[in-house]
Amino acid sequence: MTAPRTFRPLASMLSAGVTALVAIVVVVDAFVRFGVAASVWIGPVGLVAWLICVPLGASSLRVDDGGVRVQNGARVWDVPWGAVAKLRWDYQLHIDLVDGRTVVPWGGPEAKRRRPLRDQNANHTPKGSVLLDDFTQIRERALGEARLDSGGVEAPATRWSFPLLAVGGVLALASFASLFALII
Repeated sequence: MTAPRTFRPLASMLSAGVTALVAIVVVVDAFVRFGVAASVWIGPVGLVAWLICVPLGASSLRVDDGGVRVQNGARVWDVPWGAVAKLRWDYQLHIDLVDGRTVVPWGGPEAKRRRPLRDQNANHTPKGSVLLDDFTQIRERALGEARLDSGGVEAPATRWSFPLLAVGGVLALASFASLFALII
């Protein structure tokens, strides 16, 4: 049994963190300058920060013996290994499914930029191909165990991340309420 591994791109996490920090600074600055009247800006600023952070910070890739969980923004794919036809690496991971669809994780591991090697004869393997080999080994081991269990192949499941959407809905309602308060 392999421990689950979760991948999130560092640049996206940093971008989401900076966005959240800027939103907090803007709201605190408004409170310092305008007092309680500035509370009308909490909803719109929070909604803008949420709209920026969801595609950046919420995306991830989780790999375990059961399959792959891909979260792209508020959309979640649960893909069992039996539904995966092929794994390939094109600057990022591509998961080709048995039914012909392709899932591309926004939050998967990233290929490093190629740097010139000082020793051209050095044996260099890119990070992406090493991870692809690891994923392929996990997949083959899980498929071998599934053959022993003789279970049927599950279809990939697609769903929305409802907690994430609920936060967005609350922020949208707060934005409309604050705009209504500004009009009155």
